[in-house]
Amino acid sequence: IDAFRNRYQSIGRIDAVGIIETLKICSGIEVLDRVLKSGDVALIKIYLAFFIGGKFVFVVTGSVSAIEAAFREGKMLLTENERNNLTIIPSPSEEVLKHLLK
Repeated sequence: IDAFRNRYQSIGRIDAVGIIETLKICSGIEVLDRVLKSGDVALIKIYLAFFIGGKFVFVVTGSVSAIEAAFREGKMLLTENERNNLTIIPSPSEEVLKHLLK
C-alpha cells in the first residue's frame, strides 16, 4: 500500500530487476500481487501511468531465478491483450538503477 503513496522500503543489494508493463491498471495490480506472493522478490517501484493510456508498470528485484518463477505465475493472469512488455535485467548497471529508483 505504501508504494501507491510513492513510499518504498529500502532495498540493499540488487542482483537483478524484473519489469512488467500491463495495458490495464487493475490487471497490473493483480499481477503485482501474485508476483510478490509467488517468489522471493521485493518491490522497487510502481508506476501508475494514467497519462499514457492507463498502463501499469512495476519493477521488482531478486535473483534471476526468483524473478523468473514469480513472473511465470504472474503471466498466467494476463491475456495477450493485457500484457504489453516483460523483461528481466541481470546485474543492472548503476546508471539504469539510478533512473529506475528515482
